[in-house]
Amino acid sequence: MDATGHAQIQLSMTGGPHVLFADYGGSGLFPPSSAGPLSVMVSGAPTTLTLSTAASPSTVDKQVSFTAHVASPGAFFGVDGGFITFMDGAAPIAVLPVVFQRNTITFSASLSVGSHSISASYSGAADFAASVATPLVQVVLPAPPADYSIAADRVFKNQWIAGRCRQSDLAVPVLRNN
Repeated sequence: MDATGHAQIQLSMTGGPHVLFADYGGSGLFPPSSAGPLSVMVSGAPTTLTLSTAASPSTVDKQVSFTAHVASPGAFFGVDGGFITFMDGAAPIAVLPVVFQRNTITFSASLSVGSHSISASYSGAADFAASVATPLVQVVLPAPPADYSIAADRVFKNQWIAGRCRQSDLAVPVLRNN
């Protein structure tokens, strides 16, 4: 306590609501007293969320991978807790947990042909504030046409029988290359 009768204390508290009380036992000059309750809301550390895609445009016949990374300045071991929600427009396409020392989340999705507004949000956790990534546009194109080739597994062979030319059978399978 200082000469004016004020006391100070520094506390390290997790994010979220807290109720504080103070009790003073008194001294020869000052009687005992109590203060409180005092409700305090401690904000979580700020976070940033980034969102990226592995390929845009992509094709409807292949899944596309999305990656979200949540970070907080000063969080030496990274963000712990909460969820990242991936959205295609207004529809959720994945909700994945953020776990200790694993702040980058990647998942793959199959999307229909067209343009998709993909967004991601971090829910926040006890010690970390929520954040939202800048949305991205994922363009999904139709599948490319099939690539076919012809391979002969037998060749023409001319045979002369009794003075006449006869061709042997030819088998030609059609192969799809993709």
